[in-house]
Amino acid sequence: MHLGERFVLMQCTSLYPCDNDKLNLRVMQTYRERFGFPFVICVRDKTKESILDAYDERLAHDPEIELAIALDEIVKIMRLRIADLLAA
Repeated sequence: MHLGERFVLMQCTSLYPCDNDKLNLRVMQTYRERFGFPFVICVRDKTKESILDAYDERLAHDPEIELAIALDEIVKIMRLRIADLLAA
């Protein structure tokens, strides 16, 4: 990956799997090789730019710190989905 390269990888379960031309698979591989799990971020209140910034920042983390952040993001996603279900 070039230092100046920017990307975004997002998954919407209603559109899964997304078209290959919308994925940067090399980015997924870089993150997964570094940490052993996929990049997870709760995107509901984020902009494309903030997602890109978060990826750049988080790729530099120690694995233990990144695991804690990824788990926090999963909890955020779960809470939002549960709230949506209860509101329906």
